[in-house]
Amino acid sequence: TANNAPIFFGGIPATVVPEGMRAMTAKKINLEDKAHAITTNYRQVDVFGGYTAATGSAFIYSSKLPPRMQGKAMVCEPTMKLISLMDVQPSGAGYVAKDAFNLVASSDEWMSPVFAEVGPDGAVWFVDWENFIVQHNPTPSVARGGFDAKTGAGGAHENPLRDHSRGRIYRVVWDKAPQPAKIPSLRGASTADLVKALGSDTQQWRLTAQRLLVDGKKTDAVVALKRIVVANDGNIAAIHALWTLQGLHQLDDATMKAALSAKDSGLRRNAIRALSADDGGYKSLTSAGVISDPDPATRLASMVKLGEMPTTPDIKNLVAKLAPDSTVQRDEWLKEAARVLLQKHKVVTYQEEEKLLAGDPKRGEQIFYKHQVACVLCHTLHGQGSTVGPPLDGIATRATPAYIKESLLEPSKVLAKGYENLGTSPMPPMGLVLKPQELEDIQAFLQTLK
Repeated sequence: TANNAPIFFGGIPATVVPEGMRAMTAKKINLEDKAHAITTNYRQVDVFGGYTAATGSAFIYSSKLPPRMQGKAMVCEPTMKLISLMDVQPSGAGYVAKDAFNLVASSDEWMSPVFAEVGPDGAVWFVDWENFIVQHNPTPSVARGGFDAKTGAGGAHENPLRDHSRGRIYRVVWDKAPQPAKIPSLRGASTADLVKALGSDTQQWRLTAQRLLVDGKKTDAVVALKRIVVANDGNIAAIHALWTLQGLHQLDDATMKAALSAKDSGLRRNAIRALSADDGGYKSLTSAGVISDPDPATRLASMVKLGEMPTTPDIKNLVAKLAPDSTVQRDEWLKEAARVLLQKHKVVTYQEEEKLLAGDPKRGEQIFYKHQVACVLCHTLHGQGSTVGPPLDGIATRATPAYIKESLLEPSKVLAKGYENLGTSPMPPMGLVLKPQELEDIQAFLQTLK
């Protein structure tokens, strides 16, 4: 989910966890525990040789820095006098951080990097706390530490070698960086220039342009912003355009639907997070295919969104079907999200209806047009509806009952002719969002469309 806001890795936001429930909301993801110091003269009181602070972290996105650094995470470790690089990669619905060695390391015993970020010029800027004594605790004694110290304010032991007034700021540049900067400033920029900057090759300018558009209430940008989202061309600007529209309160259903069905999983994830946690948001979420998205992190985002919504019978039905799904149970984060959802929405177990009646075309027609996940939201019939999916006029003549059922239950298994380029169906597996009787009824109705 790099390049956009908000960001969290794997994890389930604590805000969706029911009070009193213990749940996994964070997890250590670095595969290498040791930091690569270039001196043995460092002082630590715990996690010896590793990360005891791991502070001031940020991701690198800038054309002014080498390609091998793009997307890497910078992690400052002041006790070891370095800034490490970590290669964060997807792992199921979560992430792992592979060792990418260092950006900066020093043998200066006062060097204490505490914050690093890519600046407007595309270079890395980092703050050096410049302190010989970095960690607060424990308070040394003669037996442990060599002198009898006192515990001072904030729990920090008093020490004359602590510096309270000085620090350093460094700028790390690439000697092969393209010159000059494409965007020297956005001060006084026109709306058109701000929209263009959403696609900048430096993340700092993308976020700045997004902020200026929202803070300035630039509603004259709405048409261009919607065009960027709907283009579905993988441009990073689409994610920023989406959040700008949301900040301007101009994110309409058509644009949201385009984002939820985008080829870029990052845009789909962000669209899910931008959904309102109400009936309208639930309708958008379940009418798209994201609740069974092939990208695990996107599927997790949809489950988190369900956790933000108030409990309804439809949500309880959906959660009851999602939780035991084999894909969910195989992934630690999806499984944990399902556990949270079951408790949040007070779903005990899924009970099949006592006895299914024969499918009723009349009831099926109501589902087709009026259900929360009505088929007409994505398909046309008799010239009415949406063109997201293929028209359904004559479907019973063109397809067998078995094919129709399979299309409802596993929409991505065999994509309709002319829609193969989508790669995956934007329609959710209807067995997840429809009750068993409703599934029988919609099939009965579709069988009448000859």
